[in-house]
Amino acid sequence: MTHEYTLLVGGTVICGAGQPDATAVAWAMSTVLAVGSDEGVHSISRGDSRVLQLDGAFALAADGGILEAGADASLDVYAADPRTGGGDATYAQPLARIRGGRVVAGVLRQAP
Repeated sequence: MTHEYTLLVGGTVICGAGQPDATAVAWAMSTVLAVGSDEGVHSISRGDSRVLQLDGAFALAADGGILEAGADASLDVYAADPRTGGGDATYAQPLARIRGGRVVAGVLRQAP
């Protein structure tokens, strides 16, 4: 069993169902460990976590549910806020897809 944490920071994390937005999310394997500020999420790391940058993008639960500790680490990442609609390609295709804690489509920049 791995204990590697992945941190996704530097953007907007849409928590859903009227919950306030966050800026970061952390998970281990396929389970969300924390959702909150970049600093708060970094604080759970032991220093060996993989840190991915949202670079201002928007992340939300892939199933449209609530993103909170204990939830499945399946996320979609969009360049623009998907809550605002749009209809152009910016809203239609995610920049990246994370399923069960693994980036399965797209690319997220790793922090130095």
